[in-house]
Amino acid sequence: ADVPEDSPERAAMEERLQQTEVTQPAMMAVDFAMTLLLERMDLRPDFVTGHSLGEYGALVAAGVLRFEDSLEIVAARGREMTGVSIEDPGRMFAAMADLETTERLLKKVDGYLLPANKNSRKQTVVAGSTGAVTKAMEVFEAEGVRTVPLRVSHAFHSKIVAGAIEPLRRVLARYDFSKPRVPVYGNVTGRAYPMDALKEHFIDMLGQQIASPVEFIRCLEGMREAGAGFFVEVGPRRVLASFAEDVLPGDVTVACSNNHRQGDLE
Repeated sequence: ADVPEDSPERAAMEERLQQTEVTQPAMMAVDFAMTLLLERMDLRPDFVTGHSLGEYGALVAAGVLRFEDSLEIVAARGREMTGVSIEDPGRMFAAMADLETTERLLKKVDGYLLPANKNSRKQTVVAGSTGAVTKAMEVFEAEGVRTVPLRVSHAFHSKIVAGAIEPLRRVLARYDFSKPRVPVYGNVTGRAYPMDALKEHFIDMLGQQIASPVEFIRCLEGMREAGAGFFVEVGPRRVLASFAEDVLPGDVTVACSNNHRQGDLE
């Protein structure tokens, strides 16, 4: 039943949905539903990739993971990522700058910092210790680079959450992995998984992914070099499509399957 937007029940549902262990399987469900809808229109990918959690959606689309298994895995992934017990869970912020500028400015700040999400020529997400991130945002703003703090429980894709790697690997080991039907470009390396990759390789890479930078620019460029010319974002919004438009050359077509600023039919 529909729940009124201004009701306490709706507010409670929204708050629950923002908890990582709920958000991640919910997003997987949206990704998979959209994938099935596109398949019914005879739109099937020749290459796939995803951003962080989205790599699991890519693995499902490529036939590596069963959808049902992916829901259990990403729910556990969310619990492990947010359950890391550490004195300083760190912070993250988005810098409206390319990787080169971001790395140059980070050198001006003491403490643990790294480019955690290499998203596009115009945006790099930084993760690190709380004090270092706070100082870094001040340095970036002073240099004319806009920053946006991210609402996260931990500094993901950094060594701060490395404690979640082994628990996640144990979860992954319980499930079956098939050989990919199409190349899957992984976040850790930015390159495609081997088409004959064994289960152990997927477990290793997906375990590392939690505490490693997301090489999304490299994923996009790798697919383009392999011959991709029509990129479609399959998910709840169009964030990744905007990254692709920025990274890829003008002769490439970029579309999204669910632009929240337009109607459902569009």
